[in-house]
Amino acid sequence: QRTGFDECSPYRALVSGAEHESRPMAWDGLLPRDTDGLAAWVGARTRALESWARGVRHLQCPRHLPASPFTEVEHSPSFLGSRGEFTPQALAADDGLKDSVRDWYRRVFGVSLDVVAQGAYSELVARTPTHGTGVRLAHSGRGLSHILPVAVTALTAGKAGPGMDFVEHPEAELHPAAHADIAELLLESLPGSKRPLVIETHSEMVLLRARRWIAEGRLPAGSVLVYWVHVEPDRGSILRRIEVDENGELSSWPDGVFIEDYEEVLAIRRAARRKE
Repeated sequence: QRTGFDECSPYRALVSGAEHESRPMAWDGLLPRDTDGLAAWVGARTRALESWARGVRHLQCPRHLPASPFTEVEHSPSFLGSRGEFTPQALAADDGLKDSVRDWYRRVFGVSLDVVAQGAYSELVARTPTHGTGVRLAHSGRGLSHILPVAVTALTAGKAGPGMDFVEHPEAELHPAAHADIAELLLESLPGSKRPLVIETHSEMVLLRARRWIAEGRLPAGSVLVYWVHVEPDRGSILRRIEVDENGELSSWPDGVFIEDYEEVLAIRRAARRKE
């Protein structure tokens, strides 16, 4: 049991049948740094967790690509950084990945994305069919650069090995019409149970696309878990699990969630009737 959140907090090891032991421990995130100093049963479990955690990729929101030209690397990095900052290097070092990303950008956004060498450095350049001159991706619209680490995470999931991908708000900065496209890419790229995908999202379309896949038989119902996070005054944040059946239907849903569009349409119609 960890009793504080300082860099070096007391850690109380509770072992059945033994005296309580309390000792200071340094931490790396959620893991104790010096596992050898713990009891054998704690150290073994922590080392196993550390081994698994090396396969975990966490993509935060907002994401950030370097605005300036970047230096290429020989091998494509498997981890893109918490903000996706190493995405340009991953693209430049993997021609197959570069082609897959380019094809997806053309299909979804009508934009060609290229890695252009500039002497010792390279740049990500976006081009449209009507404009032959490219512009830096960072200057072509925030949505195009913000979604790139998400697309690369999805397209590399199949060869990333055991672990987990966690993506915060994959739809962020995108036009609502593109929410379904990123949801489709994430679903198409699922590598299986050895590498689950966890998405934090406020997009109704992301959930709807997953439900549609289940209803169409493209995804087993049991492979999708939905959790609604809400705050109760006396208990703090609570996770509520919502089941999805083989028809894509939800077992329950919180009142007042994802009904804004419907309420706006009703308000427009009421206003029109009053004018009449």
